[in-house]
Amino acid sequence: MKKNRVAVRRSVKRAGGLAGISTTLWMSTAALAGGTTLLYAGVQMPDSLVAKWVVRPLATISVATVDSSGGLPTTVGETTTTTKTAAPTTVKPTKLGINLMEADFSASNRPFANLMLSSYIWLKSAAGDPEASYFDSNGNLIKLNAGDNIQVALPRPNAVYQGKSVDIVCTWTGKATLQVSNNGAAVNGVVRANEARFTYVNTAAIALLKILTVDPTNPFGNLDCREAGSDPTKTFDPAYASFLSRFNTIRFMDWQEMNKNRTVTWATRSRLVGKNFIRGKDGYPIELMIKLANETHTNPWFCMPWNADDDYIRKFAELVRDTLDPTLVAHVETANEVWNWYFLVGQQASTEGLAEGLSTDKGYAQVYRYAERTGQVMDIWSSVFAGKMSRIVRVAAWQAANPDGFNYIMGFRTTASKVDALASAPYLDYNLDTNPVTLADLSPVFTQMKSRIDMHVINQGKIRTIAAKYGKRVIAYEGGQHVTGQASDINSAIQKDTRMGDIYTQFLRSWQQNSGDLMVLYADTAAINKYGAWGLTENAGQAPDSTVKGKSVQLFQAAISK
Repeated sequence: MKKNRVAVRRSVKRAGGLAGISTTLWMSTAALAGGTTLLYAGVQMPDSLVAKWVVRPLATISVATVDSSGGLPTTVGETTTTTKTAAPTTVKPTKLGINLMEADFSASNRPFANLMLSSYIWLKSAAGDPEASYFDSNGNLIKLNAGDNIQVALPRPNAVYQGKSVDIVCTWTGKATLQVSNNGAAVNGVVRANEARFTYVNTAAIALLKILTVDPTNPFGNLDCREAGSDPTKTFDPAYASFLSRFNTIRFMDWQEMNKNRTVTWATRSRLVGKNFIRGKDGYPIELMIKLANETHTNPWFCMPWNADDDYIRKFAELVRDTLDPTLVAHVETANEVWNWYFLVGQQASTEGLAEGLSTDKGYAQVYRYAERTGQVMDIWSSVFAGKMSRIVRVAAWQAANPDGFNYIMGFRTTASKVDALASAPYLDYNLDTNPVTLADLSPVFTQMKSRIDMHVINQGKIRTIAAKYGKRVIAYEGGQHVTGQASDINSAIQKDTRMGDIYTQFLRSWQQNSGDLMVLYADTAAINKYGAWGLTENAGQAPDSTVKGKSVQLFQAAISK
């Protein structure tokens, strides 16, 4: 039996910017008192606020190929088979990647130069009109009735996190009346035609803009707010892009909002419009992710939504093929953590596997359906990249603590011929709720984390044995510390203890010596709170080497090539 782990991971959600983001395409809305509509509250439930890392243990039997002799159908949606040259079984040079947290006005990261792309927006409709009636097909604001207004909360710029004040300039197209709310965070506001200026100061409040009127014949759009004197052509915050450029790979799972497990088509995807984007069913626009990869010259890792149709997957792959820097390699994965029974996709995979008759046991049905769906997704990507297969890495992922799952995935029909790498998430976990510690003695945390490093050496060895059998690489889709619990003050002390830096150094060296290849850490920047401490840095104002985790990672990066 595998030991069940209970974890809590926060995946911060954001609203996109107004003016180019149609509220009808953002998210489900919640009606509030007084005729106010909350367009997006930045709260994700239930998929990742309380993530139970539980998997039904699969029987530890050796599986070569699951076909009709094993009681399973041999062909369900089978198409192409593309096999690459077998991977070597020796330890490969280590490369580091990073998972990207999402951004909203309350998050502490700063992906975009335009603060509007991480904003938080309220529409107050006095008459309760449907929000779709306020926007045109390009997300431009076309009406505000008497008594209506829109409030826009802007996230903190980098300098504010450092205790400084910074001048902000907002510009837009169209004709509208704007007001800078004097709530303490935004001071010295001045509004002219198509421009507003104010000083963002370091307070507990968030800077707010109000849109009071709009000319229907000259719709309001392309709202852009950034530091005065900064380059108006930049899409990404320069400090953010510089930080990411040090990594080999960036994984976009949270940017794609994979854990929401939505149904998505090409027509309902997020898309760029002017300086902003219309929010669809798949998180940030694909074009933005590709652009970030190109500008940082970093290999992208994309997750394909479980409930995307073939047309979406094909056009996604074609867009990557046609616009990603050809010197970069795209990793592609089906959904995220389909092994995880708490996630909706894990439950769906099991239900579908049972319905298809892949097994009468819900655990086997889950893993077989994942193998089947992975094969279907990789068939499409392989056909799109025919003759250019060196530009993609097709990933099959499963739980690090349950290596046997990879046997079932690789033994299912022809899945092994459609996959290039096996990925897991070796975390160093500690639960402060079930194993409390005091500020006076944090040593039990680091003792357990050290034991987890040793445990992962064993489990990764098992995965490597399976991978060698099929000639596949072994990589990590996530990894790092995994300290959770309500005692955020204690967790903060743990994260800032120099022993955490030592643990990261040991963890990365152990991976380098025993596994090698790509390790994608989780994650870039996030505040420390009761949901965890997932970031290498805590906020956009911190230099990467100013935290113990960030410094350890940076020193390790200096010893390896990108």
